Amino acid sequence: GRVFYHLILISLLIAATTTDLVDYLIPDEISLVGVIVAVIGAGISGDLQMVHLWFDWNQAGMIVDGQIQYGAYIPQWIQNHHHWHGLAWSVTGLVVGAGIIWLMRLVSSLLLGREAVGFGDVTLMAMVGSFIGWQPVCFVVLLAPLCGIVAGLAVKLLSGRTFIAFGPYLCVSTFLVLCSWQWLWKPVRDIFGHVPSLA
Repeated sequence: GRVFYHLILISLLIAATTTDLVDYLIPDEISLVGVIVAVIGAGISGDLQMVHLWFDWNQAGMIVDGQIQYGAYIPQWIQNHHHWHGLAWSVTGLVVGAGIIWLMRLVSSLLLGREAVGFGDVTLMAMVGSFIGWQPVCFVVLLAPLCGIVAGLAVKLLSGRTFIAFGPYLCVSTFLVLCSWQWLWKPVRDIFGHVPSLA
């Protein structure tokens, strides 16, 4: 089910990339339909996440509820209510994805005096977050500017243009995170379960 779920996301990313490269626009028909499919799918299945909504690797090997806890500590409600967990996981990814890009949009507008990130990018990341969750969407946001800088320099050198669409690089970084998640996740998973480190 997770493979099919991610193939739907990849199809939507291809559509968003194509329209953004051609028209500098990501239609809401792509992003909002994607959000609806992701949230409903996650709620119905309850088992489409790449990583749980919340866990704590820092408690591995500790005594929890009178028993030794091996592996990550996962709150009991997640195990008991996996459909609600799927829904909460998807909605949290949506909020974090859209929220980070919205913040980037606000800060770039204040610093540059003009809009540097479009609202289509905000809705695109809402869709991405609803499909992959809040932890992977943080990696997407970190990788996208690197992809964009490389492409932007190439475009500047070859054509002299100073403006490129950001959506395709959000899509490329999403695909890279999907393909390399296990290697990205293991070295930093302790941070995501420890609130002070995460902050």
